Amino acid sequence: MVQRVITWAKHLVCSPRVRESDAGALIMRLIFRKYVLELEWMVRPSCNIVSFPSETELSNGDTQSCMSTSPAIVYVRSLIDWLRIAVVEGERDLSEACKKSFVHGVLLTLRYTVEELDWNSNVVLSSLSEMRLALEELLELVM
Repeated sequence: MVQRVITWAKHLVCSPRVRESDAGALIMRLIFRKYVLELEWMVRPSCNIVSFPSETELSNGDTQSCMSTSPAIVYVRSLIDWLRIAVVEGERDLSEACKKSFVHGVLLTLRYTVEELDWNSNVVLSSLSEMRLALEELLELVM
Protein backbone atom coordinates (compact mmCIF):
# COMPACT_ATOMS: atom_id res chain seq x y z
CA MET A 1 0.00 0.00 0.00
CA VAL A 2 2.76 2.46 0.93
CA GLN A 3 4.54 1.67 -2.34
CA ARG A 4 1.44 2.70 -4.27
CA VAL A 5 1.23 5.96 -2.35
CA ILE A 6 4.93 6.62 -3.06
CA THR A 7 4.39 5.95 -6.77
CA TRP A 8 1.42 8.33 -6.81
CA ALA A 9 3.31 11.00 -4.83
CA LYS A 10 6.32 10.70 -7.17
CA HIS A 11 4.02 11.22 -10.13
CA LEU A 12 2.75 14.42 -8.50
CA VAL A 13 6.26 15.55 -7.52
CA CYS A 14 7.33 15.27 -11.17
CA SER A 15 4.37 17.30 -12.42
CA PRO A 16 5.18 20.60 -14.12
CA ARG A 17 2.22 22.12 -12.25
CA VAL A 18 3.44 23.79 -9.08
CA ARG A 19 0.39 22.84 -6.98
CA GLU A 20 0.65 19.18 -7.94
CA SER A 21 4.39 19.15 -7.36
CA ASP A 22 3.93 20.72 -3.93
CA ALA A 23 1.16 18.26 -3.06
CA GLY A 24 3.41 15.34 -4.00
CA ALA A 25 6.29 16.75 -1.95
CA LEU A 26 3.96 17.14 1.04
CA ILE A 27 2.82 13.53 0.68
CA MET A 28 6.46 12.45 0.64
CA ARG A 29 7.00 14.56 3.78
CA LEU A 30 4.14 12.72 5.47
CA ILE A 31 5.61 9.35 4.43
CA PHE A 32 8.97 10.42 5.83
CA ARG A 33 7.47 11.55 9.12
CA LYS A 34 5.18 8.55 9.65
CA TYR A 35 7.00 5.59 8.17
CA VAL A 36 10.67 6.59 8.34
CA LEU A 37 10.92 8.63 11.53
CA GLU A 38 8.11 7.13 13.63
CA LEU A 39 7.96 3.50 12.47
CA GLU A 40 11.60 3.29 11.31
CA TRP A 41 10.77 1.67 7.98
CA MET A 42 13.38 1.65 5.25
CA VAL A 43 11.80 3.70 2.46
CA ARG A 44 13.65 4.30 -0.79
CA PRO A 45 11.53 6.63 -2.92
CA SER A 46 13.96 6.61 -5.86
CA CYS A 47 13.13 2.97 -6.55
CA ASN A 48 9.74 2.59 -4.75
CA ILE A 49 11.06 0.17 -2.11
CA VAL A 50 9.61 -0.09 1.39
CA SER A 51 10.99 -2.47 4.05
CA PHE A 52 10.07 -3.08 7.65
CA PRO A 53 12.37 -1.79 10.39
CA SER A 54 14.73 -4.64 11.19
CA GLU A 55 15.39 -6.13 7.80
CA THR A 56 15.63 -5.38 4.14
CA GLU A 57 15.49 -7.84 1.30
CA LEU A 58 18.53 -8.30 -0.88
CA SER A 59 18.36 -9.04 -4.58
CA ASN A 60 18.99 -12.75 -3.95
CA GLY A 61 16.05 -12.95 -1.52
CA ASP A 62 18.12 -13.05 1.67
CA THR A 63 17.49 -10.58 4.44
CA GLN A 64 20.06 -8.33 6.01
CA SER A 65 19.93 -6.32 9.19
CA CYS A 66 19.83 -2.57 8.57
CA MET A 67 20.56 -1.47 12.09
CA SER A 68 23.88 0.06 11.03
CA THR A 69 22.18 2.52 8.69
CA SER A 70 19.49 4.89 9.88
CA PRO A 71 16.18 4.78 7.97
CA ALA A 72 16.38 8.58 7.73
CA ILE A 73 19.78 8.35 6.02
CA VAL A 74 18.50 5.70 3.62
CA TYR A 75 15.54 7.94 2.75
CA VAL A 76 17.65 11.08 2.25
CA ARG A 77 20.20 9.17 0.13
CA SER A 78 17.38 7.79 -1.99
CA LEU A 79 16.03 11.29 -2.61
CA ILE A 80 19.53 12.40 -3.60
CA ASP A 81 19.73 9.44 -6.01
CA TRP A 82 16.38 10.54 -7.47
CA LEU A 83 17.75 14.07 -7.89
CA ARG A 84 20.90 12.71 -9.54
CA ILE A 85 18.78 10.79 -12.06
CA ALA A 86 16.80 13.96 -12.84
CA VAL A 87 20.01 15.96 -13.30
CA VAL A 88 21.46 13.34 -15.66
CA GLU A 89 18.23 13.36 -17.67
CA GLY A 90 18.38 17.16 -17.81
CA GLU A 91 21.97 17.10 -19.01
CA ARG A 92 21.01 14.61 -21.70
CA ASP A 93 17.91 16.46 -22.96
CA LEU A 94 16.95 19.65 -21.12
CA SER A 95 13.90 20.32 -23.27
CA GLU A 96 12.41 16.92 -22.52
CA ALA A 97 13.31 17.17 -18.82
CA CYS A 98 11.54 20.52 -18.56
CA LYS A 99 8.30 18.97 -19.79
CA LYS A 100 8.29 17.30 -16.39
CA SER A 101 9.15 19.44 -13.42
CA PHE A 102 12.87 18.72 -14.03
CA VAL A 103 14.29 18.98 -10.49
CA HIS A 104 11.90 21.42 -8.83
CA GLY A 105 9.69 18.78 -7.22
CA VAL A 106 12.57 16.61 -6.02
CA LEU A 107 14.31 19.63 -4.50
CA LEU A 108 11.07 20.61 -2.79
CA THR A 109 10.75 17.08 -1.42
CA LEU A 110 14.31 17.29 -0.11
CA ARG A 111 13.58 20.67 1.47
CA TYR A 112 10.52 19.31 3.28
CA THR A 113 12.51 16.26 4.40
CA VAL A 114 15.32 18.38 5.83
CA GLU A 115 12.75 20.54 7.64
CA GLU A 116 11.32 17.42 9.29
CA LEU A 117 14.66 16.30 10.70
CA ASP A 118 15.40 17.08 14.32
CA TRP A 119 19.12 17.78 14.03
CA ASN A 120 19.62 17.16 17.78
CA SER A 121 17.88 13.79 17.77
CA ASN A 122 19.62 10.45 18.22
CA VAL A 123 18.59 9.54 14.67
CA VAL A 124 20.77 12.28 13.22
CA LEU A 125 23.51 12.39 15.85
CA SER A 126 24.15 8.64 15.69
CA SER A 127 24.79 8.82 11.95
CA LEU A 128 26.23 12.29 11.66
CA SER A 129 29.10 11.31 9.35
CA GLU A 130 26.71 9.52 6.97
CA MET A 131 24.39 12.54 6.98
CA ARG A 132 27.32 14.85 6.30
CA LEU A 133 28.37 12.74 3.30
CA ALA A 134 24.80 12.69 1.98
CA LEU A 135 24.49 16.46 2.27
CA GLU A 136 27.87 16.92 0.57
CA GLU A 137 26.55 14.83 -2.35
CA LEU A 138 23.46 17.01 -2.47
CA LEU A 139 25.52 20.19 -2.55
CA GLU A 140 27.68 18.79 -5.37
CA LEU A 141 24.54 18.19 -7.41
CA VAL A 142 23.09 21.64 -6.94
CA MET A 143 26.31 23.67 -7.23
